[in-house]
Amino acid sequence: MGDDSNKTASFVSLFAANNRRIYAFVRTFIHNRADADEVFQDTCTALWAKFDQFQPETSFWSWACTVARFEALRFLRRNRLQDNLFSDSFYEAVDQRAQQSPRLFDAQHDALADCYAKLNADQRALIDRMYVPGGTPKSVASELGRSANSVYKALGRIHGLLFDCIQQQLQEQGESLAGNAGEALRPH
Repeated sequence: MGDDSNKTASFVSLFAANNRRIYAFVRTFIHNRADADEVFQDTCTALWAKFDQFQPETSFWSWACTVARFEALRFLRRNRLQDNLFSDSFYEAVDQRAQQSPRLFDAQHDALADCYAKLNADQRALIDRMYVPGGTPKSVASELGRSANSVYKALGRIHGLLFDCIQQQLQEQGESLAGNAGEALRPH
């Protein structure tokens, strides 16, 4: 009984210290709140089920990021949403960057929320339409009476605006995205 209660206490302590950050990390992959909630629950279940594999001398945050990334990608593939989002290298860069610096990850997440709020209503509406289950450039274009190419171009401009805004905010806070990780996160 002692081993099980120690395992439970250890997991609860580590999870409590990181749960909000893990949820925010899941939201970098899953933009729809209801879907993110589902992936977060799946991640929590997986973390507990795999906790015997966690090495106590390593970072729980890094381990949880890896588990969360796999849960998010599994959800995206299962729901055929991954094609609408970013490349695998983008997801890997997000995961690596988050693992390197939880404080920077938190700052990036906060900057994204601020920058998203600065988009005009049409830009936010396009992003929102795109990142719902079944949202594709083609379906959004049809809904808006536009060509899929124009939707792709608009999304590219919006992603660029978001990236530049986030980078500017982080530089103002002294948390630059400069270097390889920042370039890997730039939408192409």
